[in-house]
Amino acid sequence: MESTKFNLRESVDNYISLIQNQGALTGSDVRELTDHLLDAIEELHKHGLSEEEAFVIAAKRLGNEEVLTQEYAKVNPSVNTNKVWAYLFLGYNLLYMFFALIFASFGGFYFLIFENFGTSSVSVGLIATMHLLFSCLILFLVSKKTLISSFIDRQVRINPMRIVIISFVPQIALFVLTPLLPITFRAIISVDPFNYALREFRGSIVEFTFYIAVFSILGGILSLIFSISNSGKITLKSLFEKPSILFLVSFGILVELFSTSSRTIPALYVWQNAVVFGLIYAAAAYLITIYNASTNAPKYLVIFALFGFVTELLLGFNKIVENGNYYNNMFFCPALLSGLVLGWWIGTVHRKTKLIPDQT
Repeated sequence: MESTKFNLRESVDNYISLIQNQGALTGSDVRELTDHLLDAIEELHKHGLSEEEAFVIAAKRLGNEEVLTQEYAKVNPSVNTNKVWAYLFLGYNLLYMFFALIFASFGGFYFLIFENFGTSSVSVGLIATMHLLFSCLILFLVSKKTLISSFIDRQVRINPMRIVIISFVPQIALFVLTPLLPITFRAIISVDPFNYALREFRGSIVEFTFYIAVFSILGGILSLIFSISNSGKITLKSLFEKPSILFLVSFGILVELFSTSSRTIPALYVWQNAVVFGLIYAAAAYLITIYNASTNAPKYLVIFALFGFVTELLLGFNKIVENGNYYNNMFFCPALLSGLVLGWWIGTVHRKTKLIPDQT
């Protein structure tokens, strides 16, 4: 009985993709190989075999994927070389385009806001909103890593020269259009639009949301780096379950920088900033605890928090020596430790509530 779940076209495409991903197939090679496989399947199907059975036999007759890969590599030695060059150019162009577009878009937005609203509270609200929306955009793009990388890989396989040429278009457009922009706007994007925002729109809300935007970029890069070996979708579990020491240290530095920036939030008393500081550490500690066994979580938390605690301690002693300011050691160091304990406790309770088994 023929299985209704079997999809012949999808199976053929997946089989050809396996060879194409490993080997050096040109577009004509892909078409030729696909047609040959489909013809063989059709012939076997005429003899009474199901599509699934015919596909399995035809694929075996066609040859082992590794052997086919080696044979096509001998015939088309330049294809792999072209892919390498394409990825090198793409990597540079995409990185350049990303930061160039950030500078241009942020600079343009700051310029328009300043020209129309000055440094009013409306300006502050609009800029803070843009910073937060940008942070959400970064998180969205990171979550779509698999789709984006698959699309780029597919374009490189189909026509590496075309995708490289397209990647140069934003650079050329910026080069051509920049001289046509107002002088003030050009000055903003050519120097540092972010410094312009912090200087002109003085306010703790603008500064704090700016830090959120910056750390969203750093966090996105960090998550991409530590998920390179993971071909699936980036999830919190894939990042925090059994993390490496390098990841914990990197995450600890990122959290310390972000939590320190929370001191820019206006508050009547220092302890209020310390509470926010501690809650950020609590959230981070929760993420580490919820995805790891109770026997491993404390060890991970110590490694994660080591940089932050040492930094706060040294900063506190430095403030004491300079001006007798005990705020760091009185508020922020205890807030850090309290945040770790709180995050660990909530994470542990959550694991037990969800009946997540401890897997060491």
